[in-house]
Amino acid sequence: EKRAGKSFTFWYAVYQLHSQKLTYICCGHPPALLKRGTELTKLSVGDMAITGIESDEYPVETINIQAGDELLIFSDGIYETKINGVHQSYKDFQNSLSQLKHWPADEVLAHIQAQQESDTFDDDVSLVHVTF
Repeated sequence: EKRAGKSFTFWYAVYQLHSQKLTYICCGHPPALLKRGTELTKLSVGDMAITGIESDEYPVETINIQAGDELLIFSDGIYETKINGVHQSYKDFQNSLSQLKHWPADEVLAHIQAQQESDTFDDDVSLVHVTF
């Protein structure tokens, strides 16, 4: 079978309320970020896109969640912008987030839009914020 060039990416998680555990998988998609106090953690495990090949293995990770933790899930369009003529990266986005006390989606979006050179994004933008 030919599957060349046929793949997709995603970041997926399941939160278990009773145990306060978050189990997640990252398949070639920008890793979500977890904020605990002032500490930012990149939630990445593996990094291979989904190809449909049965032999592919996709590792999962489980972490403990604490009250007040914030989770930010996003598409790459949120950080693939230009600021002062420089294309931004995932790491630039992560550093920019460290300037914010909290991460409500509307505040993160406004923060990025205020920094970039355009009122619109070049790519699609998805942004989900969860406070535990």
